[in-house]
Amino acid sequence: MDEYDCLSDVKTAKNNGVAFTPTDRSQYKKDVTKVTNVYGSTWTFYCFPDGANGYTDAFGYISKPAGNTEKPVSTSTASTTTNASAIIEKAVSWAEGIAADQSHGYSQADRWGPNYDCSSLVINSYRKAGLPIDINQVYYTGNMQLLKNYGFVDVTKSVNLDTGSGLKRGDILYYHISGTNGHTAMYSGNGKIVHARGQSYGSPASGDQGTEIAVTNYSRSKWQHVLRYGGGTSSSASSSSSSKTSAVQVEYEYGDVSSGVKNVQKLLNKLGYGLEVDGEFGVRTYNAVVDFQSKNGLSVDGIVGAKTMAKLKAATKSGTSKSTSSVNKQKADGSYLVTKSVKYVGKVTDNNLNVRSGPGVSYANIKSWPRLEKGYKVDVCDTVRSLDGSDWLYVHFNGIYGFVAAEYIAKV
Repeated sequence: MDEYDCLSDVKTAKNNGVAFTPTDRSQYKKDVTKVTNVYGSTWTFYCFPDGANGYTDAFGYISKPAGNTEKPVSTSTASTTTNASAIIEKAVSWAEGIAADQSHGYSQADRWGPNYDCSSLVINSYRKAGLPIDINQVYYTGNMQLLKNYGFVDVTKSVNLDTGSGLKRGDILYYHISGTNGHTAMYSGNGKIVHARGQSYGSPASGDQGTEIAVTNYSRSKWQHVLRYGGGTSSSASSSSSSKTSAVQVEYEYGDVSSGVKNVQKLLNKLGYGLEVDGEFGVRTYNAVVDFQSKNGLSVDGIVGAKTMAKLKAATKSGTSKSTSSVNKQKADGSYLVTKSVKYVGKVTDNNLNVRSGPGVSYANIKSWPRLEKGYKVDVCDTVRSLDGSDWLYVHFNGIYGFVAAEYIAKV
C-alpha cells in the first residue's frame, strides 16, 4: 500500500456529523482510522475536505510503518479470501481484455504473447494476476492439475458440467485426452466462458481477425475437471504436496496427476478395468476404484489409500483378475503352457506397445510384428503369470502370436 492507494476524492468531510475545514491536521488525530494491509502493516488515516490547504486526497497518512512492509505475513481466512477474490478478478478481467483486443489471436507458435492458445491464455491470466506459475511445469492441458501447487483446488464434484451450475467466476475448465487433444477455458460468470478457440475461428494471419479468442456461452463440451483458485502460495502448496508424497501412507484421489496414478491404473487394468494409463485420476479411474473397493470389503470413497493399494497388489498377485477366466503360471524352469484358441477381443490402451517372444521383459521383441498403437484390437488367447508375478497376455494379430503386458489391454 502506498500513497496512490487512497480512496476516491470526496467533496465534504464531517467531524461527528459537523462539516469542518482543517487548519491544523494534528487536532483531528482523534478521528484517525487505522488500517492493516495484507502484508501485516498498519497505516493511519485521517479525514480532511477536498482541496483544503492544497491537499486533494480524501484521505492522508498520519504515519507509515517502519521496516519491510512488502514481506507477506500470516493473515486471517477473511483476508486470504479477499486476496484470492482480487487475484481471480484480475485474471478474468485480463483474459476478457485479451478477447476484446483484436490484436491478439490464436497461435501455438508464439503462445505466450502477443498471441495465445487455450492453455497459455488461461495460465497467463493468473500469472498476470500475480501468481508465480512456472510455465516449465504447467504449460498445457496434460499437466493443468499441477496448478494445485499454486493454490488451486479441484471442485469438479461440486459442479454440474451439463448445465454449468456451481461454476464461479475465475474457475478453470479443462479436459485432456491423452494422445489426442484437450481444451481449457475460464468461466467468466453469467453463463459465459473466455477461451482461445483456434484459427478456424479467424485466419492464420497475426491478430484475431475473427473470434479466435472470445467470450462465448458456456456449453458442456468434453469438460473433465474444474479448478478453482482458493488462495495460498506456491511454496505452501508445494510443501503440502511434498509432505503427501513423502508420507508413509500414499494416497491418490480424484484430480491427481502423477506416475503413482499410472501405477494404480496398471494394477486396475490387471483386474480387467481397461483404463487408459495416462496418470490422470479422472472419472473412469474413480469409478474403477469405487467398483474395486465395493467388491473387496473396503471403505467406498474412491480414494486409493494404504488399504486399497495393499488390496490391489494382493488381488493382482492372487490371480483374481476379472479379465480372464484362468491364468497359467510360468514354471520355475521358465516353461509355460498356452493355447491359441481365442478367448476374447482386447483393445490396446497405450502407444508403441512391445510384443515379446515370451511372458516377461527379459524376452526379446518380435521384430516381425507391426507396431501396436492405442486403439488397435487383438485376439487374446491366453494369460501367463511370469515368475515375477506380472501377467502377460498371449495375443494374435495379423496371423502372428506374441506376448504383451496385460495392463495395456482392455477387454472389448
